[in-house]
Amino acid sequence: MREGPTAHVMCEESQPKWQPSSSIRTTITGVGIATPPTGYSQTELLEVFGIKDRRVRSLFMNSAIDRRYLTLPKATGSGPCRTETQGELLKKHRACAVEIGARAIQACLDSQNARTSEIGFLCCVTTTGFLSPGVSAFMCRELGLAADCARLDVVGMGCNAGLNALTLPQAGR
Repeated sequence: MREGPTAHVMCEESQPKWQPSSSIRTTITGVGIATPPTGYSQTELLEVFGIKDRRVRSLFMNSAIDRRYLTLPKATGSGPCRTETQGELLKKHRACAVEIGARAIQACLDSQNARTSEIGFLCCVTTTGFLSPGVSAFMCRELGLAADCARLDVVGMGCNAGLNALTLPQAGR
């Protein structure tokens, strides 16, 4: 099981443009996956962050998560990672979310022999960082999506955000 800023993308087969209609039948026809290049075991993360508390260590070691793919600050020697400022974190979030998201979307489209011009609805889900405009606006610009592409950002819901995003197509029925 992996956890981290992984981007999963769904493609709609039934209609090329999203419309709030009960006649839409949503089908997942392709998935694109992208992660940051660096993965860490739970043990490595405990060391990187200098976690010594046995209760926290126990939670990490018993989480059933094998690797986490993260974009951590450059190591400055031995010891814990340096603390990033809020500005640094937001800048990194914007750059990484767009880069990882674009790779995931392209992988999804490639798996279906589809083009970005066929994307009519874009939902971006993140448990990290708040941006204004949202990640979807930056993604639309990066991918050159049509101006009428409907978009939604699901933010601030933790891991449950992904589950809520999967129910979106059913919500309009």
